Amino acid sequence: FFDDDGDKALQYDNVIGRDLLAEHDIDSAALEEGVYAVRLIVYDFETRKSLGGAFLDSGERFERALEIARIEV
Repeated sequence: FFDDDGDKALQYDNVIGRDLLAEHDIDSAALEEGVYAVRLIVYDFETRKSLGGAFLDSGERFERALEIARIEV
């Protein structure tokens, strides 16, 4: 979770599988009121380096982080 200034407000690390749909519960109770960007950042497990990627349907590429939602707390 990143605030409007782009600062990390909350971090959740988890190993994801190869399932097309995955669901994770994140406790956001510690966040102050405001709007937050939820970004997915994928890392190579062995090298610990962040990776870019591409959307399967469009081929559009993204570097390091992909904003998947904006939420208001």
